[in-house]
Amino acid sequence: MYATGPDRRGLPVVSRLRWIPLPAARVSLRLLGLGHLPIASGVALRRVLYATTGVDGRPTVASGLVGRAPHAVVGYQHGTQGHRLNVPSTPHRLEGVLTSMVFAGAGYVFVAPDYLGLGSAWGPHPYLHAPTEAGAVVDLLDAVPEVLHRTGTPVPERAALLGFSQGGHATLAALAELGAGTSRLEVVGAASVAGVHRLFESAGPHTLSGVSPHHATYLAYLATAYSRIYRRPLSSIARPAWVRRLPRLMDGSHGLMEVERALPRDPTLVLTRETVEDLLGRGEGWFARRLKVNSVGDLATRVPVRLYTGSRDVDAPPSDAHLTAELLRGRGSRVDVVDVGPHDHRGTAFEAVGRARRWFDELFGTAVPTRPA
Repeated sequence: MYATGPDRRGLPVVSRLRWIPLPAARVSLRLLGLGHLPIASGVALRRVLYATTGVDGRPTVASGLVGRAPHAVVGYQHGTQGHRLNVPSTPHRLEGVLTSMVFAGAGYVFVAPDYLGLGSAWGPHPYLHAPTEAGAVVDLLDAVPEVLHRTGTPVPERAALLGFSQGGHATLAALAELGAGTSRLEVVGAASVAGVHRLFESAGPHTLSGVSPHHATYLAYLATAYSRIYRRPLSSIARPAWVRRLPRLMDGSHGLMEVERALPRDPTLVLTRETVEDLLGRGEGWFARRLKVNSVGDLATRVPVRLYTGSRDVDAPPSDAHLTAELLRGRGSRVDVVDVGPHDHRGTAFEAVGRARRWFDELFGTAVPTRPA
C-alpha cells in the first residue's frame, strides 16, 4: 500500500513487520561473517509512515523502518536501489534486516528512511538530491519520539548516523541540516561507508570511465532524476535512443540488475557527447552545475565524522573520501578516513559495519552484554 498524497493527518503511522528472535539473529550474523559482533536481544521491526517535504517544497509522506530498543538512536541510510521495494521498510534482507540485527540487537533504536519515491512513498525517487535526502532522514528522526512512546520504549536523547553508498551522501546531507539545531536528538557521530559525496568530481573522469559495471546505471539514474527535479528536458543530456527508455527503466519497478542489463556498459553511450565533455571539463552545463549543488561534505560540524573506504572499491573511489575529508578539515571539522582493506563496494560495507558499530559503542559508552548462544 503506497502513500499517494500530501495529507499529514494521523502521521506517523506505525505497523508491525517482523520479530527476529535472538538465536536467529545470531545465526544470521555468523553466516554473513559478522558473528564477532555481540548482540543481546531479538529485534522487533516496524514500518513508519511519516511527514516530510517533497522536491517541490510541499508536504508529502515517506516511509522508513524502526527497530525499537532502549539505547541511543542509530539512523541508517541505505545504498542505491532501483526497485521501490528493495528498501529497509519492506524489510530488505540486507538494508533492513541485517543492519537492524547489528544495531537494534545491540540495544540501539534503529531507524532507516526509504527516501522519497521508494518504499511506501509516492512518486519517482529524486536520486542523490541532497535536500530531500536530508529531509527524509531528519524528519524520520523527529518522528522517533512519538513512535517510541506508542510502543512503550524510552526515548533516547542521543543519536549517530551511518550511511552506505548513496546513504553516505544522505548522511552528510542530513548532518548539514542537523547542524541548524532543529532536531531534538543530539548527534554524537556520523559515518559514511563507501559513500560518494562530491558528485561533480566523481561523475567526471571516474564514473564516465565505466570501470564499474554499475557506473552507467548511476549516471542514467542521476540524469533521469535531475531532469525531473529541475524540469529540464532529458534530451538535453541523454542520447536520443535513451530519452524515452530511461524514465521507464527508472520508474521504481525495476531492480538495479535489470537496469544494468538494459544499459550499455560504457556510460558515455548514454549521455550526449556535449554532456560528457562538460563533465570532463569545466562543468558549465545545467547537469554539471546541479551535481555541484548537490555535492555534500563542505560543512563545519562539531560531530566527529568517519569515512570508511575499501581500496578495491571502484564504485565509490577512496579519492572521493579524501577530497571530502579535506573540505571538512578546512572547515574545522573532525574527520578520519578509515581504509578497511582490499574490499570492493559491497565488501567494504560488510567490513565497515562492524567497525562503525564498535565506534558507536565507544561514543555512547555502551557495553553489549553477551548471552550463551
